Amino acid sequence: MGSMTSCPQPAGRSRTREFDAAIWGVKRGGRPARVIDRDGIEVVFLDAGGVLLYPDWERVSGILKRYGIRATSAQLADAEFIGKHRMDELGVTHTTGDIAEPDGYLGWVMKATGLSFDNDALHRAAREFEETHTRDNLWSDMPEEVPGALARMRDAGYRLAVLSNTESNLRDRIAAAGIGPFFETLVISAEVGSEKPDHVIFDEALRRMAVTPDRALHVGDFYSIDVVGARGVGITPVMLDARGLSSDRDVLRVASLTELADLLGSDSDQLQIGARVS
Repeated sequence: MGSMTSCPQPAGRSRTREFDAAIWGVKRGGRPARVIDRDGIEVVFLDAGGVLLYPDWERVSGILKRYGIRATSAQLADAEFIGKHRMDELGVTHTTGDIAEPDGYLGWVMKATGLSFDNDALHRAAREFEETHTRDNLWSDMPEEVPGALARMRDAGYRLAVLSNTESNLRDRIAAAGIGPFFETLVISAEVGSEKPDHVIFDEALRRMAVTPDRALHVGDFYSIDVVGARGVGITPVMLDARGLSSDRDVLRVASLTELADLLGSDSDQLQIGARVS
């Protein structure tokens, strides 16, 4: 990693030896620290898909229907959480555009619905899904909580940036959702030429924000991609676990961005690894 320019610390924040020890314990191969000093954090990186934006499952349901596969948007939305958890359990790393493969993203979600479907029909639907996503980014539904949670984190003094494995058209989706002004930069894999969990995209994010790893959090929804990748460069990870399916993971978990904002804005000076705010 190249050298970085230091940024002034936000008022009221001080780096502690305990926080340094927590980060270096991870970087040097030790067990993740059980407690993280909240006041050591300056920058919060956020994944886009599964954190800020979710797939337009109504639109995906329509794609599947054209190939004879019946799955409602509600069934697909519920199944996505199960499918992602199964991918994580197997350590599957992927990009959202890789859905034309037999076991690509859409395949995992469809299997998790428990519905019957023709495999050839799914492959054809998946190709259309990929083409549509590449052209128009299907991750376009934003939970109502997102703008308020981002505003609370920003107002609490945290600097925000997006760090996502996706295409450049994410910029249009972020702008359309009206949340672009919250972020100092969007670090997008298609533009960087690197995908999480590879260190290159994390290094680029740190460079753009002119922050050292020990002063950053990364919030994502995949342990094998977001948590592993962040820890690999010394960034503290937070896992968004909306359905509570990853209680065995050695990482701070939150159920929503609102709960993350609650945690970062709380009176407590420390975040507890393995805990879930709920």
